[in-house]
Amino acid sequence: MKRAIILTFGLCLAFTACIEKKPYQRAERENPVSTRLADMVVDEDRLLETAGVESTAYRTLHRTHREEVYTYLAQALIADPEDLYRAALILNRAEPANAAEACLMAHFLAEAAAAEGFASAKQLAAQSMDRYLVLTGKSQLYGTQYYNDSEGRLRLFPVDPNVSDSERALYNVSPLDSLKARLGRGEPD
Repeated sequence: MKRAIILTFGLCLAFTACIEKKPYQRAERENPVSTRLADMVVDEDRLLETAGVESTAYRTLHRTHREEVYTYLAQALIADPEDLYRAALILNRAEPANAAEACLMAHFLAEAAAAEGFASAKQLAAQSMDRYLVLTGKSQLYGTQYYNDSEGRLRLFPVDPNVSDSERALYNVSPLDSLKARLGRGEPD
């Protein structure tokens, strides 16, 4: 566990250095890291549709992609907001056994992308933080994480009651009552 925390901290430092040294500027020619990240997202999306998240093929591909993203981060090669978003998306998809640290890093990447003006990253920032919290046994903040109960009904993981709907709106997340209504329930979990 200590090793994972140290690795996560080191990656955060490397990521911070990446952002500070490489402010966002759209390159005139295509960046090979940008192209590779875009390809990774497309490959994972395609395999998710055909094989599913539980397939060995998807897990193997995702593990390779996740390691590649960490390598790019360690080398400070990701600075473009859209690339930050793509890297966050890949890390947020980690299988539960490896997901807590990956989701926390995904949250930081998505926050950075959103701060640089990539609006789609806001919701991913909320989703990755909620996933991190749920995986570590805490209540989620925004209400983006669901599970199927023993009867197959979709349920909302516990949500921190101190987070307001106005804060959810900052991350493009619907009000909590609306989220619960989609589940066909009006009562809190």
